[in-house]
This record gives sequence, C-alpha cells and structure tokens, in this order.
Amino acid sequence: MEPFDISRVHWEKGKFQPWYLDQKPVILKDLNFKSDEELIIIELSGNHYGFLLREVVYHHIIQGKLNGVDFILTFCGVCNAGVLLSPIIADNLYHYRETGVYNGQQIFEDIETHTLWNHLTGEALHGELKGNTLEYIGSLNMTTIGEANESMPDLPIYISGRKKIYRNIMRFVIKVILGKRNKNWLPPHFKMTLPEVNNALPKMNMGLAVRINDKLRFYPIDFFKTNNLADELNGTKIILSMENKIPKAITDKGEYPFQLFTRWYAFILTYPNGELYSK
Repeated sequence: MEPFDISRVHWEKGKFQPWYLDQKPVILKDLNFKSDEELIIIELSGNHYGFLLREVVYHHIIQGKLNGVDFILTFCGVCNAGVLLSPIIADNLYHYRETGVYNGQQIFEDIETHTLWNHLTGEALHGELKGNTLEYIGSLNMTTIGEANESMPDLPIYISGRKKIYRNIMRFVIKVILGKRNKNWLPPHFKMTLPEVNNALPKMNMGLAVRINDKLRFYPIDFFKTNNLADELNGTKIILSMENKIPKAITDKGEYPFQLFTRWYAFILTYPNGELYSK
C-alpha cells in the first residue's frame, strides 16, 4: 500500500455514530421484515450473529463482545466491504469510530489516541499507534433474511434502531443508485480522496476478492453470474458461485477462505499486489 497521505482525507468526524453493542438480540424467525432484507452474519467462537445491513451501513463500526470475544465489525457501504477485527492492542481494549474517507473508503480512529486505521487490513495509518495492525478475526457473510431463515431461523439478530431515516436514505443510494441502476458513479467526496487507480477494470466494477495465504485475486462478478467458476489460487482449488445474488468462494475441502465482495478500486488500492482474474 502506498504511503498514507493525510491531505487526501475527507473528514466526517461525528457524522456517523459507532454502535457499541449493549442490546439483547431478537430471534430471526420473529422479525417482521421482507425476505429480501439484507443481513450480515458473523461467526465468533462457533456461534453466529446477525445484523441488518441497512444499520451496519449507517454505523460503519460495530463494537462489542459476543461469546467471550471482543470484536469490531467494519463496513463501508460505497466500496461494499468490511471485516471483523480485534479491538485489543497489547492487552488493552480500544474503542473505535468512523472518522472520514480515504482512497474512496472509510477510515476509522480509536477514541483513546485518535490513531487512524485502515478498515480492511486493520493497519494503523497515522498517529500514536502507527506500526500496529489489528488482528483479523473473520469475514462477513452477506445474505438475506429469506435465505438465513431457511438454514438458521433461531439466529440472534441485533437491532440498533438509530437514525432510521438517515440509514434508509443511505441504503437507497447504495442499493438502488449504485446497485439496481448500476450507475458507474462515486460520490464526489469519495472521488476526491482517490489517487490514480489501476484502470484494468472500471473502478466501480463489483467482484469477489479471495485470499489464500499471501495471494489475493479479484474475480469480476460477470464471470460467474450465471455459471460457477473453478480456479486454483496459491495451490488451492476454489469454486466461485452465486448464492441468492451474493457471490461466495469455497475451497474443494469445503472451507471458506478470506473473501470480500467489493469494488475494483477498493481492492486494488488496498491490495496493490493483488491479481485480476482473466479467463
């Protein structure tokens, strides 16, 4: 990754409030939502938990402790990607919040030192804690209420309930303007934070980024929208397929490797040594 340039940050301090988890969950089968309502499911120590995507998009950062595991869930709605990271550094628990946009993606800070962090790699970009990297502890499973109800109706779902109007507006922009209408449009304040982007693909193209050990490859979604795609990455055979309109990668051993359903620009700026799949 290129050296961090703080002059390219678009600051959003205080615009989006983090969600520090303190609610009790509700059970998925008891929710009264349409079947196509999007969910993010995480796994911690063998247990699964769900969040409404529209709420995750607003908060950007969710932090809590579930099944004995401290975690932060990061998500950037425009670049459409996030991960699970550990909030602990040298046995100290830190608290995090979204603070701005850089490279067309959210960056966040810890409240204690105001160090800036990359939301996908967990790398400290600028500040007192630079040189540290938050531990990656899991990927996000993007699905729908309908699909999840078929396999895990008793899934605990956490509901924030905050900023309903604002999060619905953001969902409309991301899912309709950037999604169904498929406009190759990046919000101006995101665009102004971009350096030059590798133009092997249009920057807003969606695809699945898959990592096996130290090797990453980006698979444009058009290659497997209608048929499964088989590939070998770093000596591991993988199958890419669509599950209820969400792309997934699985190894021939039935394991799910690190994967991000994201946009080309976010992938190649975060992982400049990553590869682009070609048939």
